[in-house]
Amino acid sequence: MDPKLLLAIVATGLMAFIGILTETMTNVLFSTLMAEFHIGTAVVQWLTTGYLLVVSIVTPLSSYLNHRFTLKTSFIVAVVLCIAGLLLAALAVNFPMLMMARILQGAGTGVALPLMFNIILEQSPRSRLGLLMGVGNMVCAIAPALGPTVGGVGVAAIGWRWMVRDSDPIPCHRGNRRHHDNPSATPNGACAFPLGAAYPAHSRVCGVCLRA
Repeated sequence: MDPKLLLAIVATGLMAFIGILTETMTNVLFSTLMAEFHIGTAVVQWLTTGYLLVVSIVTPLSSYLNHRFTLKTSFIVAVVLCIAGLLLAALAVNFPMLMMARILQGAGTGVALPLMFNIILEQSPRSRLGLLMGVGNMVCAIAPALGPTVGGVGVAAIGWRWMVRDSDPIPCHRGNRRHHDNPSATPNGACAFPLGAAYPAHSRVCGVCLRA
């Protein structure tokens, strides 16, 4: 199997995984967000409902996007939307800002999820098609199951703003570099994101995908 193809699948799979993870991760943050923004259950639930609505609207457009734009362009758009949504969520000072962030995240996930399967179906060898499709479906199955656990542990350990910000791979990598240079840069001297050490490899994966 072509290593570039494998790394491109890994890159889009990581994006899809993070997008689906944040889908269920937000559910356990409702009580915290209700207290901070002084809103009720009927309002805060739109963070999940609106997210799923945007994903369900954007995902069926994958066929049009696949014919209209290159895989590289679609990948860049998905990355920009996800990073913009995560940064806006981390800086949100009111509920409308947080809702707009969720809409951007949903749009990015809606582009990234079918992009992963498009790459698998169009470019993978026939002998490996079943294996790679299984890996893609595993991403879709595991992420929502881990979301509530990750959300609960994260909000208890570092707070929802740090947790949302650290879902962004690029600032996360930079944040961990700052932490190793200065351990006091994060609360309680803890690393901002335990998996941050893996992100240099993730950056190389994204680079391969962009060059494909």
